[in-house]
Amino acid sequence: MGAMIGTRPCGRGELLAHVEILVGRAARLALGGAEERWEATAVLRDAAEKRIRAFQATEMAPSPGESGAFLRERAAARVEACRLFLAARDPVRASREWALLPWEAFSRGPTGKDPAPGKVAEPGAAPALVDSIRFEYGHQITMFDRAFREVLGPDAWRSLGEIRPDQLRALLESYPGVPELWWALSRRTDSAGESDLALSRAVRQNPAFVDPVFAESAFRAVEPGLLAHLRLDLSPELRSGRLTLDLTSRITAAFAALLTSFGEAQTSCPPDLSPSRAPRRSAASSHFTLEITAASLHPFALEELSHDLQSTLSRSDAGARLSLLSLLQANRIRLCASRLSPPDQQGLSLDEPARKTALRLAAAAALAHVDSREIPQADDIERVLRIVERLAKGKGDPADISPRQISYYRRAAKILGYLTEEEALTPGGHIVAGLDREERLRVTVVRFESSACGGAWIRWSGGRTLLDVDPASAADFLKTSAPGLGKDTCERRAQTLAGWHRALVPHHYAPKRAAPHESKPP
Repeated sequence: MGAMIGTRPCGRGELLAHVEILVGRAARLALGGAEERWEATAVLRDAAEKRIRAFQATEMAPSPGESGAFLRERAAARVEACRLFLAARDPVRASREWALLPWEAFSRGPTGKDPAPGKVAEPGAAPALVDSIRFEYGHQITMFDRAFREVLGPDAWRSLGEIRPDQLRALLESYPGVPELWWALSRRTDSAGESDLALSRAVRQNPAFVDPVFAESAFRAVEPGLLAHLRLDLSPELRSGRLTLDLTSRITAAFAALLTSFGEAQTSCPPDLSPSRAPRRSAASSHFTLEITAASLHPFALEELSHDLQSTLSRSDAGARLSLLSLLQANRIRLCASRLSPPDQQGLSLDEPARKTALRLAAAAALAHVDSREIPQADDIERVLRIVERLAKGKGDPADISPRQISYYRRAAKILGYLTEEEALTPGGHIVAGLDREERLRVTVVRFESSACGGAWIRWSGGRTLLDVDPASAADFLKTSAPGLGKDTCERRAQTLAGWHRALVPHHYAPKRAAPHESKPP
């Protein structure tokens, strides 16, 4: 390629060398005091912008023989820029780079070869370029989006004058690389010195922030820029078919569960899905449309999900797939999901032929695999039971647990059959809430053994009860039975399963005996 583009490779090389220099300088600054650490974030942002320009310096139509390498280089440049913005604690720019990532960053091809767009990963395939950043991206974007919306309240267009300086300082403590936050602090603080410092930092990060009109517009665009905008369309395939309120609600909920579980498998954080405008339906109830906003979804999530549903190597939850596909097939409903922007991007379409294939694959997978949502993430099983008790007594969530942890513990209660999906207590939940500690744990042994995850672990171990299971086998069990989990996620959930095993086995209902995995005394 170098011979074809004249002197431009030299300019690109100089830019890439400057990127390396900036990254090294940022690493040294990060070891200094508060001012040096802040400067490190600005330097990393400089490196990210130069990395983008380095590729743009050579961006031109590639020749047919070079197209694979060219597309891979474009993807690598965007991924590296996104990684640098994440390192600079600037999720706003990271999300913008993420939205521009091409398919080549997500697709997986045979090792050493350029992947074909739209192909699903095969065993032994080279890792996707985004694998090095997808979990950090998902976590940082999700946490920032939630924190930013807490500041703005329920109205995303809340007046800047209502935001307190201490709220902005708290955000900047975690995200010092976001110039919009520094500019907002410069406007809201009563301290002239703090205002000057905040504005100088905003301008250092982005010189355009010297213009207050540009700066306020940029601040208003922060939250919308973090969200993917989707459209869901449902329509009956039979002329006599109708979309009742109950049916559309159940399908919408099943689609949300599938997309959430698939998104979580991609980035480790479940995307927040919300309706962005009121649902629309035709007068004859023959068509239903819902527009959705989603935080932390990657730009090709719908396209990947479409391929995933038709693959024997699916990474989405079999239970969530079965629930949605069964509803659609039983009622002969066609589902289409698409991104509103860019409009020409491939989405998800489930007509009858696609549903039948996907349903057959999901049914087979359900027998061999455990859905990730059925694998507990709440480490302390006794705390799960205490939360059930609090719900039975009409008390709120414990103050010492974060909202994210609360969602894990409530999910664990659902896995055990103590809560419904709507988070109402089941009869079993009411019963266990009234028992003492020993009785609760004895009942929970049975509940876990009969749960999807506990039962699968016992069968995988070749045993009949939890006593036949080696807690050290949790990671191997999940690698085999939940292949959609990433390495780090698999290890964390294996630790949770082993912890549940240790907590429950002493309270097992069976007569005391040595478990097969325990060493016998000499």
